[in-house]
This record gives sequence, structure tokens and C-alpha cells, in this order.
Amino acid sequence: HDVADEMYEVYAALTALPESEFCYKSYSLGEHGYVTIKESSQLISQGTTGLTTWQAAFYFIEWAVENRHLFCHKRILELGSGMGLTGMAVCTTCSPEAYCFTDCHSLVLQKLKENLDINKGNFSASAVVSELDWSADNADSEVWDSSNSIDCVVATDVVYDAGLTEAFVKVLLKTLRGSWHY
Repeated sequence: HDVADEMYEVYAALTALPESEFCYKSYSLGEHGYVTIKESSQLISQGTTGLTTWQAAFYFIEWAVENRHLFCHKRILELGSGMGLTGMAVCTTCSPEAYCFTDCHSLVLQKLKENLDINKGNFSASAVVSELDWSADNADSEVWDSSNSIDCVVATDVVYDAGLTEAFVKVLLKTLRGSWHY
């Protein structure tokens, strides 16, 4: 046996094991610490892609850390937060005043709240999790409070279905026109 054969045998044995639905992953933020996320080990689970972290989050986090001044002391709305890695990394590294995580799937929102509980000791920003279905007629009814305006909108890898594009653009337009608040 050479090393490659042994590695393949271990790999094959590991892939044959029954997969656990959720696992914990800790993502390093360098000198800023880390974020621990409970997420699905599957790309699509329970009818949604929001239960796992996607590659775009890592690129955005890298950019956000290099541009912390854009988020410092800001009120941030994240559209399609999923498991929350992007937002928790921004809250941990960029010192926003407040952060509103949103998604539309009930299980995603439940797990997102759990992840916020796991990580909220790592940052001082006021953080909330709210349901927001971009295509709902009353998309803003439960998320927004007129006393708290939005300074910045964040969204990473959220339009994977062409059918969501129009609803996403409408949410962005309403937000950018300043008619939504949280």
C-alpha cells in the first residue's frame, strides 16, 4: 500500500458513514477572533439553500475586513442572511451600531437565531433576526420600525433563482429610496 491508497480507503470509509444533518464550523477572522456556525452539511436541505454557508460569504468577509470604515457605527440590513456567517463576521470585525439579519425560511430563521446566541458575546452591535419574504405583499410589515433608518444593505449569493430577481430588486429599491426602516 502506498500513502495515496491508504488515504483513499480512509476517504471512502468516511463518505460511507451516515451524514449528520447539522455540524458546527468555526471560521477564523484572523486577529479578530472567530465565528462559530451551526449549519447543514448538505448544500440543499429542507427545501432551502439557506442552511449552509456559500463561498461568496468568504469573499465578502475578506472585503469587509479591509473596508471596516464602511460599516463602523452603521445600521446594517442583510438580505438573505442564511446561517449568518456574513453578518456575524461584520459585527465581530467592523463594529456596526446595529445589524438586522433577515431570511424567509422558518428553519433558517430558527438556526440563525441559535447562531446569533452562540456568537453574540463576540460583538457589541445590537442584532436582531427578522423574517423577510421579498415576494410578500407586506414584506416590510414586521421587520421595519420607522425610528431606525438603514445605512447599509448587505447581500451575498442570494439570487440563485431567476424568479427571485424581480422581488429582490423591489426590496433593494424600496430600501435605497429610504422608505424602509428597522
